Amino acid sequence: MKKIYSIFTMALMLFASAMPASAQVAEANEDLEAEVAANFKGLNYDVPALDAELQAKCDEMMSMMLTDPSKANKEFMKIIRKNRTKADVLVAMGHYFVMNSKPGLSYFPFANQCQRQAYEIAPTDLSVLMFCAETAMLSRNYGVAGTKFDEILTLDSTNVEAYKQSARVYKSINPYSAIEKLKKLKQFDPSYYLADKELGDIYYTQNEFKNAVEAYKAYYKAVPKTAEDLEIRACIRYCLSLFAVQNYLDCQDVANATLAFAADNKALKGYKFFCEVENYELDKAAESIKYISEQQYTDSMYTYLDYLYAAKYETEKDNKDAAIDYYVKALSIDSTKAPGFKSLADLLRQSRRAEEAIPYYKKYLELVGKKKTLGDDLGLANLYLAASNKDSIAADAKMAFKQDADKIYAGIIAEMNDPENAGNYKPEVLYIPYFYRARLWITDPQAPEELPREYYTKAFELIGDNMELKNQKIQCAQYLMLYHLKYCQFKEAEGMTFTDEEKKAHDEECKKYCEEILMLNPEHKVALQVIELL
Repeated sequence: MKKIYSIFTMALMLFASAMPASAQVAEANEDLEAEVAANFKGLNYDVPALDAELQAKCDEMMSMMLTDPSKANKEFMKIIRKNRTKADVLVAMGHYFVMNSKPGLSYFPFANQCQRQAYEIAPTDLSVLMFCAETAMLSRNYGVAGTKFDEILTLDSTNVEAYKQSARVYKSINPYSAIEKLKKLKQFDPSYYLADKELGDIYYTQNEFKNAVEAYKAYYKAVPKTAEDLEIRACIRYCLSLFAVQNYLDCQDVANATLAFAADNKALKGYKFFCEVENYELDKAAESIKYISEQQYTDSMYTYLDYLYAAKYETEKDNKDAAIDYYVKALSIDSTKAPGFKSLADLLRQSRRAEEAIPYYKKYLELVGKKKTLGDDLGLANLYLAASNKDSIAADAKMAFKQDADKIYAGIIAEMNDPENAGNYKPEVLYIPYFYRARLWITDPQAPEELPREYYTKAFELIGDNMELKNQKIQCAQYLMLYHLKYCQFKEAEGMTFTDEEKKAHDEECKKYCEEILMLNPEHKVALQVIELL
């Protein structure tokens, strides 16, 4: 099967794809806000019963809050004073206020007063502590809520509800404390798969994708596969985590299966498509890409990864122009992705559009900065080289490209020859700038030219006996062989004269390189023809 390059072998992407840490912390806080809102009716604990007479008075006060808040507060304080030593009554009454609060009409001030008084007189009562944690959560005071849950667990280390809620609170303020509590919760109840989901969420927000995969895997295996039970966002995060650890097969399976419950979910369609490309299932990808090619969503919903994988897909289908267009779209969304700029430049060069590739490649070098390699510098120089050889480019532009390339090759050579860099370059790469510099200055392939001869000679010398560079050595030797074969003839046509000894010297050099070629390739046609002429 053809091996397709992975996004994760390109410096980072990454994640691309993962969100910045600050964004993930913000998302964790939003998760908690959403979960608190979903639990507005309070926590699951033993709430003391509220007698009918006191309940009626509470109802009266709540009604009064709509018409005469000041009077309601006075009545409330009378009841508080009357019951200030009865923790169970304070909890029952406060919880009743919580239960009857709703958006736009909150009785939280009453509930808060009840919890403060109850905690003052019964700080070790579990119902009091749970009620205190409840009111703290509803007031978004998560640090206090966490403290109260800790107090509960100190008194009762088997309190399942405290573990659940403590983990929920600590998820955003102390993730590793939440992990500890969720693991403890799983010990009490191994079948509680929601703890696995919570663990997955925490690991996900901490960019610990390997651990996230294990947690989400346990959740996904245990949760009933129904629209009511399966949380789509958890499945999306599971897909992202699988994708981040390059488990494309499982990621594709989970995305595909979850689409049965969320057929129009763009994120799931995306991961399904990305993985089909990575798994080289291009027939399936041809159908999946339609969410992009048919513009099934608004422009703002598409991401860098969407267009990147569309470009990779079109590249594999040899639709270079379409791939180039998708790369441009991807980079217009995120212009910080160095590998994307390099891939676009490479594709433009393959499409014989080297001059268009140059600005994109320069942007790539700008983004990698000090991390650039010898290969990166050579990449730009070779783009200049390719552009300088295009027939459609004007002569002055060609020369400008040649000069730009030559500056880079010269700079690399100077760096390699700097004594301070001794040992920084492997011997097998030392020939490279000379080799390409020689090709750069071949202006007439039929004529023996001095600059190519000079640089090919040095490259030939540096290659030495390295058989892994056999083809490069043959290329050097072939130019030098033909240079010496043609030299005297060309120069005599220009009016120069040569002695027999000088001609013989060129013939001997020609023969030397000819024999070098035949040692490497005994069937080399050009060398066999030349050897017959000598």
